[in-house]
Amino acid sequence: MKRSAILVGFLAVLGPWIPLLAEQPARFFKAECGTAAGYIKLAIDGAYTVVWREHMGVFVQEQGRWGQKQEVITFAPNNGGKASYEGAVARYKGKTFLVWKSENAAGIVVPVEETQRELDKDPKRPPMYVFFETDGMVYQRETKEPYPF
Repeated sequence: MKRSAILVGFLAVLGPWIPLLAEQPARFFKAECGTAAGYIKLAIDGAYTVVWREHMGVFVQEQGRWGQKQEVITFAPNNGGKASYEGAVARYKGKTFLVWKSENAAGIVVPVEETQRELDKDPKRPPMYVFFETDGMVYQRETKEPYPF
């Protein structure tokens, strides 16, 4: 009984820290763009990949390194000549999405207020050109084949 009480006490102290100690999985984002879609993978090792999928095929558009401070993610492309850019993680009505802070980003700059208005109009249909968080299974499945018509 003493051992179980010690274990319970230990877990009570350690409990809040467990999520910080666990390795974070990769994060994935997807933007619907009419006849194409964009995907971003933020790997746990600090690498990122931007993939575009259209009817002609699937193409790696950009790769590089990423880092996050609070809600701001900085993207540093490996492509020579392309400057680093930032995106902010926004949350609204249970959805998480990226808001680009500069024109040279991986997607179109859509103001957060516009995305929120579109979600208010139709919460089941994500607004076009906005990268919404998705899961790894969607990324794996959809980045292997061209975009359907």
